[in-house]
Amino acid sequence: MTIMKNIALLCVLLLITFSAMSQVPAGDRIIGMQIDESELEDYESALERAKSMCASVVHLSFSWGAMEPVPTEIGGELISLLEVVDFYYPSHDLAVELNIPVYNTVVKDVPSDLVDVDFDDPIMIERFEILLDSVFAQLGEVELVALNIGNESDVVLGIDETKIQEFKTFFTAVKQYANDLHNDLYGSDLKVGTTLTFEAFDNEWMWPLYESLNEAADIVSVTYYGMTDDFQVKEPIEVIDDLGVLAARYPVGTKMIYVVELGYPTSTVNGSSEFMQAEFFEHAFSAWDVYIDQIAMLSIFKLADWSQEEVDYYGEFYGLPGVEGFTEFLRTLGLRTYDGEGEDKEAVEVIKCAAGIRDFCFTGCATDLLEVETDERFKAYPNPSSGIIHIQGDATLYSKIAVRTMMGAVLEEFGSTDKIDLSHLPAGMYILQFSKANNPSAESLLITLQ
Repeated sequence: MTIMKNIALLCVLLLITFSAMSQVPAGDRIIGMQIDESELEDYESALERAKSMCASVVHLSFSWGAMEPVPTEIGGELISLLEVVDFYYPSHDLAVELNIPVYNTVVKDVPSDLVDVDFDDPIMIERFEILLDSVFAQLGEVELVALNIGNESDVVLGIDETKIQEFKTFFTAVKQYANDLHNDLYGSDLKVGTTLTFEAFDNEWMWPLYESLNEAADIVSVTYYGMTDDFQVKEPIEVIDDLGVLAARYPVGTKMIYVVELGYPTSTVNGSSEFMQAEFFEHAFSAWDVYIDQIAMLSIFKLADWSQEEVDYYGEFYGLPGVEGFTEFLRTLGLRTYDGEGEDKEAVEVIKCAAGIRDFCFTGCATDLLEVETDERFKAYPNPSSGIIHIQGDATLYSKIAVRTMMGAVLEEFGSTDKIDLSHLPAGMYILQFSKANNPSAESLLITLQ
């Protein structure tokens, strides 16, 4: 990063931190999640775990090809499953974000007789509208917070302007049909989008092409994983900058952004860890406070890790068999481990706390350290600092200063003093927490090390 970018990022982080301190209420924001279970866990238990983190929306994907296994004949197990979706999730007070991935990252997912048909062909459009008739007929009770048509389509389409325009013609027609059909059947509006990767918004060559496609959408739908092209994780804090890119593309008063997949792996193969995953989600929630009027939903991908068998299958599906960086990225995206009953990773408690202090729901968060209050009785200077920090305040009010990370981990402790040396710590933001034996409810200050 350049020096200017570091300074800009620091300014954003300071704004976010003070927003978190004031506990920006949830408002109309939505937490979603792909809910899946560990090896020996039942789905009902997994669902309750997701709700304990304030998830109110379930991310579901239903393949067109699987719903029309025989050309022109809608049916099969997946259509029948929609009936279950319609009564099961409302009974658990959960809504659904549904994706029909006509493009699914690397493949065109349509009935077999349409594989070689262009998307702007009237036959393609008509057949999809018939599919929508069957899908919506099954979904009279469940709340659809969004319908996304196409999943990460930009991976297939690239910068092929002709193909993008063909898909826009298709999407514009079926999106309007879906809007009208849902309103006719249920008397309510439906938000329809098409899901793109973050790259489509961040890449200056791709952005104008996909902005044109999104002109036809009601909402902006995006997947975001904190990863580089070589399957190494970005620094967790970079999610702040990247969500800022999305927000800059769609300022307040334009279209709302739905991050329908938000994930970060924990594998050491990807240069990651459970702690880094937890940091990632903490920063994502903090950034969300800043962009509260632009980002409507963050949907966490996903609750539990996949098995090795599943990721081996997806390695083949995506054309990357045996590429360890890719399969480990997929395998460790969960907030919980896969083997046996599964175990919570560190991010679970961080998400509970982040959601709880914003009043998404009651979480019983084990720590209130994210709720940092400043106290004018104490001052720390200079701030920002290169490491040597002077403390100003009544020394009789405290007997201990704890230096904590933004997630609450204690790094070291000092007694009553007017100067501390933190020059050995990495650059970043920290909490100075003042307390004494007969006053355990500590006062806190935020400091920045450069």
